[in-house]
Amino acid sequence: MPLELFIHRFAKYYTPFIMIVSLLVMPIPPLWLGVPWHDSLYQGLAVLIVGYPCALILSSPIALLAGMTRNAGKGVLVKGGVHLETLGRVRNVAFDKTGTITKGKPHVTDVIYR
Repeated sequence: MPLELFIHRFAKYYTPFIMIVSLLVMPIPPLWLGVPWHDSLYQGLAVLIVGYPCALILSSPIALLAGMTRNAGKGVLVKGGVHLETLGRVRNVAFDKTGTITKGKPHVTDVIYR
């Protein structure tokens, strides 16, 4: 599963969970434990700010963009984040006689170990 898709699926459930926890932290301590309302409000806001997945959501595109930029600097052009992630699972690469990768259907003729 691509990283961006995983992050979005995770955030889909994590964000409402953090909202609910934050909303529960605000009224329950004052009603049950006698904690002052303003302290409880600040604690609820702290839970919301610390737990909000904004950094998590932004980290995925930034990391993929950094990887594509670094590859471009080395002469390797990658069309998107999904393809960059796929490169991490590649075990064998076959080049044609000029040393380029094509969309044709090349087959391995020789294996050279160095």
